[in-house]
Amino acid sequence: MMDGMMGGGWVWMLLPLLFWGGLLAFAAWALIRIFPNRSSDSGGSEVQEEGAEEILRKRFARGEIDAEEYERSIKVLNGGINATRGGI
Repeated sequence: MMDGMMGGGWVWMLLPLLFWGGLLAFAAWALIRIFPNRSSDSGGSEVQEEGAEEILRKRFARGEIDAEEYERSIKVLNGGINATRGGI
C-alpha cells in the first residue's frame, strides 16, 4: 500500500504548485499587456521630448515669434552670437 502512494503521490503535491505558478505567470502577463512600455529605456508609446529647435519652429509657425527672433534664437542654440548682447 505504501509503495503505490509513494510512486505517484508526488504528482498530487505538485499540482497546487503548478496551479499557483500558472496563476502568477498569467497575472504578470496580463499586467504587461495592460501597462506596456512603462520603463524609461523603451521607445514605444512614450512621448518624446522635443528639441529646442523644434520648439522654435513651432513657435515661429504659430506666429508667436517673428523671423528675426527665430533666426537669432537658432544662432544662439547653435553656439553663434549671444542674443543678450544683440550680436556684439
